Amino acid sequence: KDDLSFSMESLQSRILEVKERSNKLPLVVLDAMLPRQVLKVNVRNALLMELIRTRLEAEEPFFGMLGTARIASNDGGPPQLINLVHGVQVQ
Repeated sequence: KDDLSFSMESLQSRILEVKERSNKLPLVVLDAMLPRQVLKVNVRNALLMELIRTRLEAEEPFFGMLGTARIASNDGGPPQLINLVHGVQVQ
């Protein structure tokens, strides 16, 4: 019975781990893109480089990317940047 309960606990733990990983995707906010659009990016941000390196090492080279929209100001001031609500999966 102990071997069976240990196996079930291990299995449940693994199932939760897989569910957690499949439901979460790191997000990056950059310029807006269209699906299947190819964008060459020169990354100078250390945090973004670490994210990419970590994802590659985990053999999951995907992350989500949200774009931004520039909304003109009514008073002639600088445009306001707004994060879009829909994004793309980047590989």
